[in-house]
Parts: sequence; structure tokens; C-alpha cells
Amino acid sequence: METTVYLIIVDGLRADFGRRYFAGINRWLKEGKAAYTTLRSGLPSDSRPSYALIATGVDGSVNTITSNGSRQRCPAPNIFGLARQKGLRTGGAMYHWWSELFNKTPFDPATDHRQYDLERDIQDGYFYNSDETPDEVIFAKAREIRAHSRPHLLVIHPMSVDYAGDNLGGAASAAYRENCIRAGELTHQFIEEVMAEEPGAYFIVTADHGARDQGGHGGDSDEERLVPCWLLGPKVRPIDEQETRDQRALAPTILWLLGLAIPPHMTVPPLTHLFD
Repeated sequence: METTVYLIIVDGLRADFGRRYFAGINRWLKEGKAAYTTLRSGLPSDSRPSYALIATGVDGSVNTITSNGSRQRCPAPNIFGLARQKGLRTGGAMYHWWSELFNKTPFDPATDHRQYDLERDIQDGYFYNSDETPDEVIFAKAREIRAHSRPHLLVIHPMSVDYAGDNLGGAASAAYRENCIRAGELTHQFIEEVMAEEPGAYFIVTADHGARDQGGHGGDSDEERLVPCWLLGPKVRPIDEQETRDQRALAPTILWLLGLAIPPHMTVPPLTHLFD
């Protein structure tokens, strides 16, 4: 039976805010229906390097994406391409930097917002280039892609939390808190809907990086690097783990769930201890 993995990356969501404000998922955790661990992101704790790390399981010293200004295609094998090469379908509702990293660069707003090409790593994608794009739009586009091509791997990447952290006063602001609450509600709603139709699906909810109280990110503090990670699915063990894990574990975990071989360059082991 084919497995489906939904990876929801809430851009800029700090670990402590996820535990405080993602009420629906945290309720599932308390009820023994989910697992949780904290991940430490790579350096710099910026978006484009974090996207590349999440998808390749290696940091910028290997995948060459070392800053938000790294506009080249990422040359390292990635979860989308590895899945596609084995006949699995991939998709995403994502910020346009994902397209530049894994599909085509530079991003052309005239032609690249909606892409459907079975020869590209992210085969069925909606890519937005406005940081103010509402999270509701991103989840709606994810639903459209899910209905259109039924990807085995679907990545959903809302931006409102990061926008508040960067532009509306930082993690200490009311805007950041409110956007966390809303992103949590939308995430919970999406998972609940899909679970009703696909009881065998797996869900990973995490973030690329965190945010400083005063705004911004990119450095080595816990505020900037520690992100939440919830896991849900039929064989997930109900563990609320206190130990912090390496964010590079996400890529091999996703490949393992999809039944794919983990390439040797992914040296951080998958999070198999959170599954039966």
C-alpha cells in the first residue's frame, strides 16, 4: 500500500510558540495521538538555507546553499527528486524559493506561479512570491494540488508567522502571536480533513527557523534555531520527547516513511524511534 507524507513547514515558527499556541495539535499530543520533538535548525538560521537543508538532509557546506542570496539550483539529491525517480508523485504549495532551489531559477512571476511538469522534482506546484500571501490561500492551493495529482509527498509552506517576526514587531509582538494561533488552526483543520479521507497518511509539522523577540533571525540563539516538530500517523508512537534533534533528520525520515532508500550523504539518522 502506497504511503502519503504531508510536510507542513510553518515559516518562522519558534519551538516555544508552537508548544504554546498550536492548540489542536498539542491536544492530539496530550491524547496520545501524536509525537513531538524539538529540532535545531542549521546555520545560518535563514529561510533559503533551511529549505535546502530540510529537503537534502545536509547543510550548506554540502548542498552549496549558504545564504538567502544563493540563487542557484541546489545540486544535492533532494526528497522530491528521489521520490520522483522512483515513480512517486510530488507537489507543494510553497514560497517561490523552493522552485528556484529544485525546479528552475530564476523564478519568473509571469509563468512560474503554477507549475505542472512530471520531469521536474516538484511536479505539481503552486509557488507564491509575496511574503504577505495569506496562509488561507496556501492551504487552499494545497487542497487543489492534492485533488489534482494526489502526490505521495506534498509540502505546505505558509509564511504569515515569519512575516510577523520579520516585519510586524518580532516574536514578542501581538501580530506574531496571533499569526501563530491562526496558522495552528489552519494546520489542525487541514490534517483533520485529510485524516478523515486518508487514515494511513503521515504528517510532519515543523518550521524552517525561529525568530528573535525583537525581530529577525539568522543567528545561533535558541530563539532563532529551535523549532517544533510534531508527527502524526498510524505508526507514530505517542512520545513527547524532551531531547533536541538535528533538523537534518527530516529528509531521511521522509524517505524512510515513503519506503525509499536513504542516500549515503544523509548521515544524520531518521527519527525512527518515534515510530513503531
